Amino acid sequence: MYKIIGTDNKVYGPVSIEQLRQWLAENRLRADTRVQADGTAEWRLLNELPEFAGSFQPAPPSVAAPLPPALSQTAPVKPGKLQAIAIMTMISGILHVIAGISWLFFGLSLFLVGVVFTIIPASYVTVLGVLEIINATKLLSTPIRLSTPPKYLAIMEIIGIIFCDVVGLVIGILNLVFYNDEEVQRCFASRA
Repeated sequence: MYKIIGTDNKVYGPVSIEQLRQWLAENRLRADTRVQADGTAEWRLLNELPEFAGSFQPAPPSVAAPLPPALSQTAPVKPGKLQAIAIMTMISGILHVIAGISWLFFGLSLFLVGVVFTIIPASYVTVLGVLEIINATKLLSTPIRLSTPPKYLAIMEIIGIIFCDVVGLVIGILNLVFYNDEEVQRCFASRA
């Protein structure tokens, strides 16, 4: 029994060798069709199988279709902790932007006009939120679009405790711990 990758890059099967021969006779398969025998992890070209050795003219290597990214064995897997960092950072960023704008609006509307109590904290929290959203977007993409972990962002989250930001403190500490995880560090090292 075999699985094949169709021209639409979808996996089909399992199918028998007889079915493969029939599809070949109907010109539904090509020499560069990817085939995987049951019980193996290796994908091969149809013309590389001994059962079909005489069925095709040798094709130049450039004609062979590459494996779809989902089936590539060399594609790095994003660690779960990195995914957790990205999600926590995105949520924190949204909350910080909302809190910063609200803080500024309510502080100014209640005539608590003061650089120290309104503008500085609101600006800090809003800028932190925007930076978190930008970095979380880069971490959520596949592959990640950062070559080094944004530890400065975790430090900024921790510093937010000055403005009574307990959520930012917790997320910043968790992010620093997760950034120092071996698997997460390997993921960033593979991007460098």
